[in-house]
Amino acid sequence: MSEDVSVEEAITVNLPVGYLSEGKLLTSAEIIPMTGRVRKMIARPEIRQNPARVIDTLLAECVKSIGTITRPRKSVIEGMFLGDRDFLIMEIRKISLGKDVHSSLQCDACGAKLSLTIDLNRDVPVKRLKDVEATVEGANVVFVLRDPVLKVTAKFCLPTGAHQNSIANLYRKNPIEANYALYQSCLLEWNGISSDELQPNLFDSLSLPVIDFIDEHFMDTLPGPDMRVPVNCAECSNEMMVTMESSDFLFRLPKKGRD
Repeated sequence: MSEDVSVEEAITVNLPVGYLSEGKLLTSAEIIPMTGRVRKMIARPEIRQNPARVIDTLLAECVKSIGTITRPRKSVIEGMFLGDRDFLIMEIRKISLGKDVHSSLQCDACGAKLSLTIDLNRDVPVKRLKDVEATVEGANVVFVLRDPVLKVTAKFCLPTGAHQNSIANLYRKNPIEANYALYQSCLLEWNGISSDELQPNLFDSLSLPVIDFIDEHFMDTLPGPDMRVPVNCAECSNEMMVTMESSDFLFRLPKKGRD
């Protein structure tokens, strides 16, 4: 283990958003490191092939409490906001395997093989609720995307683990369709019209500039870790943006020079 944290010892972290319970945000969580048993659980093919199930399984095993909720049930884990889930996965990874994630990739310009070390403390900034324009409204935390030129005012709720799980299988087949499904499931109002009154496939009928606007700003607005890491190719100076999945943190990847 890279950090001096025993398996039995829990540490407290502050969530970027917090779990919404009875109109209040529970912003602290206690976590413990992964054990060999947990790693074996998430390595099962039926779990590892589905990032959402990896996250659900790990959080169920390694989150001891959220605010006043001890041993949170599946419904609590799935009800957590995506940014909090990704944040907890990152923090569990750090106390289990350390802050450095070693990986490799190929330059999309010259094809050179590159080795990459990501420092989760330095290279992955965490955006918190206070850093974005989002508010608690009833059972939701909501935000608005607005563009007067495109004549768009869209109110969304922050996506949760339940939203993530609902599109997990679809994302592997058609990521564009999965994104539309995510936007639709989080949409509360479109130009003042309630989502209940809108067609269920609204995003199929929107113009591409409007879709591109939503694509660009929806994920950027969400609190939580920014999984996009800029990389410069040492061979051709090409600049790339690598997007990590939070489930990628959980297995020690081979370092440079090893298969």
